[in-house]
Amino acid sequence: SAGTAYATRLSTRSDWVAVSRVWGCLTSLAADGSLWLWEYESRRFSPEEYAMPPL
Repeated sequence: SAGTAYATRLSTRSDWVAVSRVWGCLTSLAADGSLWLWEYESRRFSPEEYAMPPL
């Protein structure tokens, strides 16, 4: 089973401009310059399982 994803939001507004999966987490850059980090516990992580909803 996939691990649990933990989201940490570093700002309050966003339009997504980039999403990358590195170093055991997902990193998302927003148009307002804010950064989101999703850490997960399992190497069997499925990005589709934690997909971001449409804006």
